[in-house]
Amino acid sequence: MPRTVEEFWPYYRRVLREELEETAVVRELLAADAPLPPPAAPLPRAAWPLLRPLFNRFRAFLTAGLMPPDAREAIGLPWTAARERRLRRFGLAVRVVVPLLPERWRYLPIAREARRAARRRTPWNTGRRTS
Repeated sequence: MPRTVEEFWPYYRRVLREELEETAVVRELLAADAPLPPPAAPLPRAAWPLLRPLFNRFRAFLTAGLMPPDAREAIGLPWTAARERRLRRFGLAVRVVVPLLPERWRYLPIAREARRAARRRTPWNTGRRTS
């Protein structure tokens, strides 16, 4: 591993050029028909045969879209200007909607408990966002 930022970029470019490759994991993440376990809740479980293909397409879209562009290109993942615009719109929606959600929907249980514990340790902190 490079020791400095200056050493990192040549290392990164060499990995992209010589080592990065499409693997079985990449193919599975991008597959529209990947086997996925159904959700635990009964209603989503019943709808899972209809929802799974949509979820897989969305997962593939995010997998490719959130990769660095040069890494996407190195393994031959197609990406278009239209997909980039869609990814940016999705990012905007997430930035707008997530802060409005209740804490129990924004954080995993372990993170919620850590936040509660931090609030208990600092009584002057109400847990409300200031920005």
